[in-house]
Amino acid sequence: MPRLTVDQWAAARIKWESDPTVTFEAVGLLMGVSRVAVSKRAKSDGWERITDLRTLAQLAHARSDAREVTAKVAPELSSATINARDAAVDLRADIIDRHKADMARHRALHSDDRQAEDLEACKRAKLSIEVLAIRHKVERDAYGLNESATQQAPAEPEWTVLIGQKVTVEHPL
Repeated sequence: MPRLTVDQWAAARIKWESDPTVTFEAVGLLMGVSRVAVSKRAKSDGWERITDLRTLAQLAHARSDAREVTAKVAPELSSATINARDAAVDLRADIIDRHKADMARHRALHSDDRQAEDLEACKRAKLSIEVLAIRHKVERDAYGLNESATQQAPAEPEWTVLIGQKVTVEHPL
């Protein structure tokens, strides 16, 4: 296997530290070196993941909220006067209110009486609710309103030599 340059190791470090789903093995495959080489380099250089996926998502939501609030707030208000938590809650409350209004409109447009009389009306109602459900799911995902499981890469094992044998030491998460 080829020796990596300082710049290549820097790129490998950035890849591993910035993406909580990437393992040493994945970095090794990407860079053309072994997992052990990546592990040794990470230990010697003090590689450290900045955060996990949940924290990254929360930071991204906060930044997105700040951009959206700044765009909506009157120019004379300074950003220091905006309560970030209230703004984030208000943004999501607006989404929930819109979803409730969408459902009310759907109920009004596609009443059970009409569907009982007309098969085509029933088909339109079904198609309409499916599109609405997809739209709502995507929007809830975008605003973090769905509780979705985040996939975190497993902790990288540390190796300790005991009487010539390798033993995996588990790290508590």
